[in-house]
Amino acid sequence: MITNRYSFLVLHTARSRSLVLLWLACLAAGGCTGSKPESTPKAQSGSEAYAEHSSAAAVARRAQAGYAGSAACAECHSEQAQHYHSQTMARSLLPPEQATPIEDFEHPRFSPAPSLEYYVEKTAEGVVHHERKLNSAGEVIYDQGMPVAFTVGSGSRGRSYLIDLDGRMFVSPISWYSGPHKWDWSPGYAVDNNFRFERKASEGCLSCHTGLVAPHPEDHDRFARPPVIEASIGCERCHGPGSAHIAYQSGRAPAGATDSIVNPEKLPGAKRDAVCNQCHLAGKRRVVRLGRSEFDFQPGMYLSDNWVIFLKTEGIETGVAGAVSQAEQMFASQCYLKSNGELGCITCHDSHSATRGESPAQIYRQKCLKCHGGKAPECSEPLARRQELPVADSCMECHMGKFPAADVHAAQTNHRIARQKPVVPANVAVGPRRPRSFDDGPVLFVEPGAPFDEGEWDRARGIYFGERTGSVEKAKAAIALLEHLEKDQNCADVEGLYFLGQAAESVNQPNRAARLWERILKLDPRHERALESLAIHYHEARNLGLAQQYYERLIVVNPAKSQYYGRLAHVLGQAGDLQAAIPMAEKCLELNPSLPQTHAWLVDAYRGIGDEERAKYHEAKLRDFQSVQPTPRKAASGGSG
Repeated sequence: MITNRYSFLVLHTARSRSLVLLWLACLAAGGCTGSKPESTPKAQSGSEAYAEHSSAAAVARRAQAGYAGSAACAECHSEQAQHYHSQTMARSLLPPEQATPIEDFEHPRFSPAPSLEYYVEKTAEGVVHHERKLNSAGEVIYDQGMPVAFTVGSGSRGRSYLIDLDGRMFVSPISWYSGPHKWDWSPGYAVDNNFRFERKASEGCLSCHTGLVAPHPEDHDRFARPPVIEASIGCERCHGPGSAHIAYQSGRAPAGATDSIVNPEKLPGAKRDAVCNQCHLAGKRRVVRLGRSEFDFQPGMYLSDNWVIFLKTEGIETGVAGAVSQAEQMFASQCYLKSNGELGCITCHDSHSATRGESPAQIYRQKCLKCHGGKAPECSEPLARRQELPVADSCMECHMGKFPAADVHAAQTNHRIARQKPVVPANVAVGPRRPRSFDDGPVLFVEPGAPFDEGEWDRARGIYFGERTGSVEKAKAAIALLEHLEKDQNCADVEGLYFLGQAAESVNQPNRAARLWERILKLDPRHERALESLAIHYHEARNLGLAQQYYERLIVVNPAKSQYYGRLAHVLGQAGDLQAAIPMAEKCLELNPSLPQTHAWLVDAYRGIGDEERAKYHEAKLRDFQSVQPTPRKAASGGSG
């Protein structure tokens, strides 16, 4: 259904694209206008364009530009600031010592699988998360502890935790769940999908969970010292950078300047919703526009000024909330569709404070009655029956009931605002979401009034398809959409080039892929994914010299990833240099002691250089692993990906 406000369109074909363009033309004819196109920039070389717009240094420069911090806002807006501190967003990320204690440190252990344990240790120095492996006799094979740098989440539903290794943030496998009041594995972890302490928290993660961060000027997905300038989400996330506003209000602004601060309530519908959806509409995939970063969105922009967003298109299943966002649910609701875009997040949610005084149910009921009271029929159910509900006379009880959630990022409250209360079978249990094909076609999120950039749409689809490395069909589609980048000698699009290389490899063109990844390194010599892809490419091609070079560059760029050391050890071993290989394998185990295959490799390696004592040490460790799990293959490399 296409409305004059929002539309969710599955766009696969040229015909579909023409429908979108026709729809946008109709919007323009009806008075909806987009922002003016930017003037044509001066011609730059690819390296100049990348350095100016997309390099880690450029991202770091822009990320903090114009921000004053919430403390500066509170000097004039003390009442709003005080009320905001009751909001969950004001507790989105904090150092452990500043977070309100809600966890049970008296019972800090859980065991998701036999012989595998996790526990939390609270010390005078801070909080430490541990993974411990036991042999069949219950003796410790290893116990790895990692200090927690930040808590993530307000605690209303739970908390996750970040580990900081020289500015690189990693998600702990341990999370706290407030509802069941217990420790358990973090969302996405499983016995056969255990990232341990090596699951990267990217710029996209930190951009939404923090108030203001300091990106590292050398590397993407790395942060400076200190990494966080303002921990939790603050005033400027919704109102925009405050320095110019402070200068204007204090009479220090240049002549002719206007007040730059943004009041979301005064924005047109799509831009108003974008203020919330910059974080609450993650979708299935967000592709950052060329020359932009995760930190470049500011209130007053469209989402599509910064990202191309593909939707999940998976709604609430019977009795279980899938991972589709509350924003997607709201946009599909009849209340939203019939409001002509007037309904938005802040129609019901007070962004400055949590509900106080009256019960939340009654506060939200009054919100409903603004449209459904007066001359409109209030409710078809008799009052006596409404009073018998678990929460008396609550609109939400029937129309926005809560569902069990498959993970902490899933919507619990049904924002589809269903007319009839869903019937939840008694035997429905929380569990994995319905399997959904990784190769599902992209569904574009379209905003009314936003300019439609066909080039960015094609680029984003190419990247989306290029990620689907298991599908030759999708790889060919990616090549068709991105191959013009290969012909442009001034191309500065490292993401486009990278996924074009991924697609080329998927259609059995490995040398073409390598050339594309090598082009990226001319623009960004520290591009981690390009370095890793080239290291694997030359390793598989038995070009051990080049494989060694790229793995050595990788461990300089990211010395926290165990796999890089394990693979380098394998390369050096194949080249016959066991003396150089062994320290790399030992470093791999230091970072990730859960790898029996690395112990097996070291048994042979130490015997190869005549060190029987060390060989027996690793042989004993290997026997411990074998007592509780199958015998591994002999390989130095391993890790969690």
